[in-house]
Amino acid sequence: MWGHNNDTPKALAPLPGGTVSSAGGINPRGQVAGSSSRSGTVTAVVWNRNGTPRALPPLPSIPGAVAKGINAGGQVVGSSSTAVVWDHKGTPKALPPLAGFDDSFAFAINARGLVVGRSLAFDGDSSMAVVWDRKGTPTALPPLPFNSDSIARGINARGEVVGDSFTGFDFPSPTAVVWR
Repeated sequence: MWGHNNDTPKALAPLPGGTVSSAGGINPRGQVAGSSSRSGTVTAVVWNRNGTPRALPPLPSIPGAVAKGINAGGQVVGSSSTAVVWDHKGTPKALPPLAGFDDSFAFAINARGLVVGRSLAFDGDSSMAVVWDRKGTPTALPPLPFNSDSIARGINARGEVVGDSFTGFDFPSPTAVVWR
């Protein structure tokens, strides 16, 4: 509980040989998903409750990866050249972008294995929020009517998604949204 000496920070060390670590998400078991940099390569990692890091492999033929979220079952999401979900054993699976988009990024996963993030189109730098089902099929989450872009950042156990709606790739004036 906060205020009971649990609010003292504890460093999460990088992987052996690494110099930098960054946390992206935590699950109810105290596992933390994030990344560690070593030899110029960013590696996705999961720290156990004691703070010991374990590397997650990138997708084949990709040099690195970043983890952003983790669910209660130990599934991790992030990016390795495209959106990726790692199963509880650490095996990566690519998540495709929406049709007509070039790339995707994953930010959060719920206990049912639904993943949220965004797909990007490089020709106009447009962004569309996306939710992937357990099979990896993407579904678009549209922006508000007066905006052109959206991004999904979180999802709860009920499948409700939160994120931003905005116009312009630089997020000049986002509006918080929830998709139910």
